[in-house]
Amino acid sequence: MPRPITKPRVYSYLRFSTPEQKLGDSERRQLELAEAFAKRKKLPLDESLRDEGLSGYHGTHRKKGALGKFLKRIEAGEIPMGSILVVENIDRLGREDVLTALETITTIINREISIVTLLPYEAEYTRESINNGMIYQLVGDIKRANAESEMKSQRVRAARKQAKAAARDLGLMVTARIPAWFDPEKAKNDRVCEVIPEAVACVNQIFEWKLQGVGLHTIAEKLNKQGGWERPNGWRASYVKKILQNRAVIGEYQPHIVRDGKRLPDGDPIYDYYPQIVENELFFAVQKITQQNRGSGGRKDKCSNLLTHIAKCAYCGGTMRFVDKGKPPKGQQYLRCDNGYRGVCCDRYMIRYDEVETLVLENCAKLKPEQVLPNPDQQTKQCEALKQKLAGKAAEINDIDTKLDNFANRVGDAPSKAIAERIYSEMGKLEEQKAQIEKAIQETEQELREASRSLNSFKTWTNSLAEMRKAITGEDSVEVRLKLRLHLAELIDRVEIFAHGYKERLDPDEQPHPSTKLVNGKRKYVPAPPQQADDFIEVVEAKVAEFSPELWDDEQFRSFVEHVAEQRMTRKGCFIRVFFKTGATVDLVPPGSLADGMEMVHDKRRRIGWRFVSPKIFRMWQDYQTNYRKRR
Repeated sequence: MPRPITKPRVYSYLRFSTPEQKLGDSERRQLELAEAFAKRKKLPLDESLRDEGLSGYHGTHRKKGALGKFLKRIEAGEIPMGSILVVENIDRLGREDVLTALETITTIINREISIVTLLPYEAEYTRESINNGMIYQLVGDIKRANAESEMKSQRVRAARKQAKAAARDLGLMVTARIPAWFDPEKAKNDRVCEVIPEAVACVNQIFEWKLQGVGLHTIAEKLNKQGGWERPNGWRASYVKKILQNRAVIGEYQPHIVRDGKRLPDGDPIYDYYPQIVENELFFAVQKITQQNRGSGGRKDKCSNLLTHIAKCAYCGGTMRFVDKGKPPKGQQYLRCDNGYRGVCCDRYMIRYDEVETLVLENCAKLKPEQVLPNPDQQTKQCEALKQKLAGKAAEINDIDTKLDNFANRVGDAPSKAIAERIYSEMGKLEEQKAQIEKAIQETEQELREASRSLNSFKTWTNSLAEMRKAITGEDSVEVRLKLRLHLAELIDRVEIFAHGYKERLDPDEQPHPSTKLVNGKRKYVPAPPQQADDFIEVVEAKVAEFSPELWDDEQFRSFVEHVAEQRMTRKGCFIRVFFKTGATVDLVPPGSLADGMEMVHDKRRRIGWRFVSPKIFRMWQDYQTNYRKRR
């Protein structure tokens, strides 16, 4: 542990707001003056206080630099009284407003530490000298330094504003700082953006992988292994994410401004500023996927849970989190209510994950296993490419609408008629582009319908499903599962998990019914909400009345039915409710559950249909009687 400093010493403080100021003779001269002063005072010299590249006008040196640390040491009593802080000029301590600068200075001298300026003449500021009239000289020097910086700041802001206007209205390049896929020397010397071919190929590969559902960390690992366009310190998931979000790949430049130390957008983006290196369809298709995944957090490389974002607790609406308790037979994977686990408005409900996954995959009629499987046939590849093309075109339409709104807002603020006409011209081009895209969407939709017709047979579907189930359990299944998870998110809005069956018994008087409501002056049908209550006893009574009316008079049978009804409100009655994006809702029942539900089947013509599934109450009753007799 270093020994505390107890004897006074001279502290030399140097600050340069730009690297250029360090060049030349200034630094050497300041150090020589400080050394001569310390020698004259017969005190040791400390040269550790340096702030290079920190602004004195914005107070960055005081907040983050060596001066700020020195002030904290003063407050902590680590700088001995009688010490001297030596600076070239008072403006080295800051070019902020008078009150802020005085606060910094008084913090120092109130601790019996004097400040000495060496140029243009030597002056010492202490409590005594300040009280004896040097306050006026000090305030004058501070005001002069602040005024100089304010004038420079205004000139810089005006120049930047003019340059941004030239870039926005005339298409001129205003900055030599460019994305990494352009040649930096060409940008610096010739003010042109010339692409680096291997970098462009790499960026497009990143977008293709993301479109296929590959995670950020996996993409970074692939790039580090394959070589090609390399980054100075290798690829990281964070940099891959920045590239995927960077609209410079489609030619946009977003000017920024710094306020209170934060970098904020300055006006609308400038379109067609850079050469475009990624096609609009690919870029916007990836943005749609990213938006769907937003807010999930965590790494996605293993992709153990195919129902991320869509599995919800039926009782509280909370997220059902994936829990891995090891490999079977001792361990198992589950979906667990996150609210219940955290003790928030729910219980710790859990259900086996493999049962839920199987139910969803085997009963999702519009699932296309062939587009998830590796090495799909040509027809499947065509269908998938057309779907991606449609997604990109739809996102591109939304982006054009945003651009048109931005241009419309700028017309009123145009400084001249010529610039206004240029804006109208750009809006006209966008309208034409939008019309062409809408036409392309119609043509692509027709192509997709034709390409999909022969993929709809039940036999093809079941065979492909079996192949897919095998593919997602293999050793190299991560990318296949990622594709499947994205595909399920396109088909399913949410999956509600009834881990403990129905929540309560159904009261016929409170049973929800369909209704209508006014929407924009028109009556709109509102279906009844899916029930969470069970009417099992009433249904059984109705069946018994139809087939064996005398059985309902058997008190033991009624007790048995009551017992089953109670069991249906426990883990033995678990089921899931799938809300498809088509608007359909279906309850699916795991093997051995006592709940009611549906299952997908096919008829003799191999057409897909549905069959009702419910507990075999009469068979259960017979088994119960047999076991009862054996026990007796």
